[in-house]
Amino acid sequence: MPVRTARLAAGVHNTLNSFIQIYTCPQGRTAIVKDLRSSNAGTVATFVFWRADSGPAQTRLVSANVNPGDPSFAANCFVVLEPGDHISLFTSAAPIHYHLSGAELDGVAP
Repeated sequence: MPVRTARLAAGVHNTLNSFIQIYTCPQGRTAIVKDLRSSNAGTVATFVFWRADSGPAQTRLVSANVNPGDPSFAANCFVVLEPGDHISLFTSAAPIHYHLSGAELDGVAP
């Protein structure tokens, strides 16, 4: 079966000055995150920060200031997640619309 890219998560982050978990890699699978997108749906500029969390390790993926009305802030990446690893998103001023895409593969990478 061919591997296809799909939406892993999409929604709105409404919590001011905090990280929320956007996506968690399911048990028995390996996820490859390929694209992170966020757009400012509010009326003030906001700081957006994406990170990958694996156990106690937290890795900054990308961050930027996003102005109101900006169509999208995007980052093409290639991040491999193991079961239980997750992608988190921080915003300094809510709301932020987000979209995360990639692929989930059966089995756990060695």
